[in-house]
Amino acid sequence: MYLSDREKEILLFSTLPCKEMSKRLYITVSTINTHVTNMLNRNPELINRHGILIKAIQEGLINPNDVITE
Repeated sequence: MYLSDREKEILLFSTLPCKEMSKRLYITVSTINTHVTNMLNRNPELINRHGILIKAIQEGLINPNDVITE
């Protein structure tokens, strides 16, 4: 699985609603959706950003302790 630095950053906030993610990352909801769509297109076996997050954690791309939950 490949993730850009920005995609990793988005996944770190992926437990939050998109609107909250956009505020914290200083990007639009549309930009978040574009990144998520790109990740899903590269990993068609996954169905949502939470699935991508789980796979990224399993593959060691993201440290679960770094995930923002509030």
